[in-house]
Amino acid sequence: MAWPWLIYRITQDYHSGPPALVATLSGIAIPGSAFMLSWAAEAFQIDVSQALALALLSLIAVLPEYAVDAVFAWRDATDATQAQHAVANMTGSNWDAWRRK
Repeated sequence: MAWPWLIYRITQDYHSGPPALVATLSGIAIPGSAFMLSWAAEAFQIDVSQALALALLSLIAVLPEYAVDAVFAWRDATDATQAQHAVANMTGSNWDAWRRK
């Protein structure tokens, strides 16, 4: 389920692609990726304990959030205007929507 998105991302400029196509491919790829992760965790349970397999699965699931926080923190070190974005991301708020009020 994730192959069409990967092929489109490699071969096309997905930033300026048709929004409906990008949204459709993304919507299909997300459950496909989740299925592959859960299948890998199930297969990994054969070699290690269930608790360790689930711990690694949960770590993989939250790593993107930490990567976003790291990028915002890195940018904040050189540009002080990025601090509000880092804090908003860490607290789960939407800085731009809050700022417009």
